[in-house]
Amino acid sequence: MPATARRSGERGSASGSRTPISSRPPGCSRISSTRPRGVDVQIILPGETDLPIIKRAARAEHAAWLDRGFTIFEYQRDVLHSKFALVDGDWCTIGTFNANPSSLSAVNEVNLFVFDPAFVAQVADLFSRDRADSRPVTRGALAARSLPGKAADWLAHGALSLLDKLVKTSPD
Repeated sequence: MPATARRSGERGSASGSRTPISSRPPGCSRISSTRPRGVDVQIILPGETDLPIIKRAARAEHAAWLDRGFTIFEYQRDVLHSKFALVDGDWCTIGTFNANPSSLSAVNEVNLFVFDPAFVAQVADLFSRDRADSRPVTRGALAARSLPGKAADWLAHGALSLLDKLVKTSPD
């Protein structure tokens, strides 16, 4: 989710809907640095996926994302494959970019940045509707997962992190 927040110190928002993250998302530290300024970072991930290993790898990082102040939701209706970011209700980006290291260096990706207020309002409405069809990811739910489930998540995370290193990718 390539996003930057306002630099003026004003409160803002960064929200996005996307496929799961396989490792620490590129730009994560930059997005995290906006939290002390009051930026509300919300992410919708798929509850169902056609790539279970990616979901497991992402789930291994969810507690760290919550610690960074991100609000995470899992979409409950269908497989969610959209990728967009909405920043401060002022602009958005939509495209093929998956927020994982491989998308930065090993895969051809393209995103469109849109500054048209009417279009951005439609994207904001879409995000709100998707969020209404989602459930929040909580620390309690993460802690309640089975030990074998947690182990599978960390194994998937490790395997994909190793794969990213083998193809010479790296997060920010």
